[in-house]
Amino acid sequence: MVMRAIWMLIAISLPLAAQVAGIDTLGLQYVRDDGDTVIITRSPGQWRVGPMISGTYHMHFGKLIIPANLVCPTDGYLVLNSGGFGGGGIGIGGQYVYHPSSSLWGVSFMVSIFDVRQTTSVTRVPGLPVNPSFELDNTIVAQNVMTYITFMPQARYYYTDYPGLHFLAGLDVDVLTTKSLARTDVVYNDERIDVQRRIGFEPNWLRVGGHIGAGWDLFAGLLGSWRMTLTPFMTLHIGTNTYSKNGSNWNSVYVRGGASLTFGEDIITETILPRNPAVPAQAPPAIAALQGQWKAPVEPTQGLYVATLLPTIAESDIVPPPLPARTPPPALPRVVPNQIQIFTGYANPTDTALTDELRRYLDAVAEYLKQNPRAEVRIVGHSDNFGGTPAQTQRVSDERALQVVRYLMSKGISRDRLLASGMGARNPIQSNRTPQGRMANRRVEITIVQ
Repeated sequence: MVMRAIWMLIAISLPLAAQVAGIDTLGLQYVRDDGDTVIITRSPGQWRVGPMISGTYHMHFGKLIIPANLVCPTDGYLVLNSGGFGGGGIGIGGQYVYHPSSSLWGVSFMVSIFDVRQTTSVTRVPGLPVNPSFELDNTIVAQNVMTYITFMPQARYYYTDYPGLHFLAGLDVDVLTTKSLARTDVVYNDERIDVQRRIGFEPNWLRVGGHIGAGWDLFAGLLGSWRMTLTPFMTLHIGTNTYSKNGSNWNSVYVRGGASLTFGEDIITETILPRNPAVPAQAPPAIAALQGQWKAPVEPTQGLYVATLLPTIAESDIVPPPLPARTPPPALPRVVPNQIQIFTGYANPTDTALTDELRRYLDAVAEYLKQNPRAEVRIVGHSDNFGGTPAQTQRVSDERALQVVRYLMSKGISRDRLLASGMGARNPIQSNRTPQGRMANRRVEITIVQ
């Protein structure tokens, strides 16, 4: 059941990865009253921390030798079945991640403070008859449960072609906290008889090993200046023996699958671009110029002040400047929810700026979203295969989607309602062998989800 829940979590995470993978940097740009342009950029910080949950699935091997009778040691020992495939557990803990934005390498530290592992094995007692109608006749059923605190320091390497995807390698340190082994001797004599026996079970209190695996950092939302990151992961573990008493060499290899939800403070920077002084300031209005022409300073004389009288100006003498001819703005395009709208027009393979047609449609989308507060927008950027690497085409498609996000945010739309992703050149709609096909593949797809 635990592994089924983990696989369901990973299945839910994969569509989220397709929507938001690669959208790491968010930006906002506006113009102040003095003409200066302010650019606000937020990007992930270097560290984050949060809770983690995981499940394990085991393959046991080696000899598990226990006393046949704890009260009478002279009865010898029993060699139990190792358990083979089966058994599992659940772990609850946390994770700390440190990843400098300028490096492909990072480190993390995972700890499972409640790591439970359970195994059941069935061993046939040699030399005793077996009732063919009862499968468990003359068998020993052993159920052991061990609880550890598990420390997992690890190194990370990020794969640039798929943003957020990383490979893991690290150490395991398991410290035993509780253990139990229940032995049940099952006999069938006209009816089933279960005999419970006391067992001396002392597994090794310290287990050291290593693991390898992979994970995927997914953007999960913003809380003020903090960013949430959902990271599903899968690792393979092996280590020293679990039980070594009485000549045993009982051990296991296991798979751990889980997810962490970490929180880290974003780096928010503000850049001010001053207004170009070469651009002339606007001329003052006509009335202000007329008032400046008639006003004159009053110069004092010895003992006598001469007042300069201002002529009376009738309202009919003030001629306002002619108003520029106003053309009515074009009507906004019609927004149809739950239909994909495709916008092309990127002349060059690396162009990402919004076209006039796309801006008019986004104006209509902004009005629609304000009138329909439950609607969301899915934005998918695409690129052609212009000869660059997959990472380069991914960045171009990401930036095309981000341009749409920034424009809608400047219209007052919340970032939480904008689901943006970039597909690189992985989903063409026409052949990339012709200029017309490449032009069609350089596109942005927008869907209003109502």
